[in-house]
Amino acid sequence: GEPQQLTHNGADNFAPRWSPDGTKIAFHSPINGTRDIYLMDASGGNLTTVVATRSEELAPYWHPDGKRMIYHVRPDSVFEVARDASRPGGWGMPKYRGQIGAEAFSPDGRQVVVRTNKAGLCSDCPAGIYVLSSDWSGRQMVVAPGVMKAVANPGFFGWSQDSRHVFMTMREQDGTSSIWQLPLNGDTEKRVLHLTDPTRQFYRTIISVDSSNFYFNIGERQSDIWTMELKKQ
Repeated sequence: GEPQQLTHNGADNFAPRWSPDGTKIAFHSPINGTRDIYLMDASGGNLTTVVATRSEELAPYWHPDGKRMIYHVRPDSVFEVARDASRPGGWGMPKYRGQIGAEAFSPDGRQVVVRTNKAGLCSDCPAGIYVLSSDWSGRQMVVAPGVMKAVANPGFFGWSQDSRHVFMTMREQDGTSSIWQLPLNGDTEKRVLHLTDPTRQFYRTIISVDSSNFYFNIGERQSDIWTMELKKQ
């Protein structure tokens, strides 16, 4: 059908995320000069502020219970904020969760997989991929030597709908793009998709997963070079 515009605030709005019950959409926008997290009804009305500070808050991600969400703060931090009806706007004080480059909750709400920098989750934690309980306890590092050998620029995670399998996108050392299955829940580590055509690569490395498909963007990367004559004034 025809697209329906939901935001009319004169700013660029990014990273929309449906709430688990389908009634709300979270997103970030620099309406007030820096990126902040907002929430609106699925119809575009009832805009409310979730988090707004002088920092750059972006890319909200819902917990499956719909009661909390995590978001990034530039340059390298992730915070979590929970609903709190007693506070203005209905959201509580944010909690720092670590230096995290990417994260995804399992659909059953029991686990979260993250990619971190060195000391991102604890003072002596090496950089890598970790899986934790959704309350951020029970930290376990995911040993994925194939991923570590191939990766040039790591991307994002996607869980299967049954919460059994985790996939990660990346751009590889040779410039190609791929999706890897991570060795969680008894799975073997393996590349499940490899885009080898240099003109048909990931435009963004964000993916969605349903029972039988991956969904992602492919872009044709092109650029032009121009020359012009310089004249003295």
